[in-house]
Amino acid sequence: MNNDGNRRDLISALELAKNIIFDFDGVLADSEFFQLKIWRELILEKKYAVSEFPIYAIAGIDDRIAIENLVPGLEPPAYDYLVAEKQRRCRARAQEVTPVDSALELLTFLNSSKRLYICSNSRAVEIHQFVQYNFPAIKFNLIIGKGDFVREKPDPAPYLKMLESAKISVAGSLVFEDSTAGVQSAQAAGLNVIYLNRYGIRLPNVNSILSFREIIR
Repeated sequence: MNNDGNRRDLISALELAKNIIFDFDGVLADSEFFQLKIWRELILEKKYAVSEFPIYAIAGIDDRIAIENLVPGLEPPAYDYLVAEKQRRCRARAQEVTPVDSALELLTFLNSSKRLYICSNSRAVEIHQFVQYNFPAIKFNLIIGKGDFVREKPDPAPYLKMLESAKISVAGSLVFEDSTAGVQSAQAAGLNVIYLNRYGIRLPNVNSILSFREIIR
């Protein structure tokens, strides 16, 4: 947890920002461990020899790269199947995903005074479905996702696309991210980032919180 001085600095940064940009998986939707569970099921069904399933191997990362991290050395058709089947199961079981703890409270706190955005490697249509069901009273000015930009996080392209499409400035914006790839992407685009450290992975050169409760006043 941040000390009182750091907490005040983070609250001040939040108050000064006009635009708040959220990652989706792991920041608003508690979906990273859900996705890891699906990957684990598939890998065990196929009897691949995998000794561990670390969250950092998939968090904020494209599905193809994630499964290559978990099970290196397979032939391309095997990866094609695993990615397609993982995505099919995630869609079929999407109701299992719930909001991140205190996400609704933070969104409600910000809704009347800030412009809210979502920038994610996930598909925008799935993000829209989730937020409409779980955060019906919250207005998101723009949601961009997979297919809306040429390269995915950790490349800065997603956040550069958000800045361009939303016509917002770096100086007036603040990002919430929960993964190494996401933090790298936002920082490479010049954006100020608050890192939601949900998985015990410390990152250098970024302000961090363990829970949204730390900055809700």
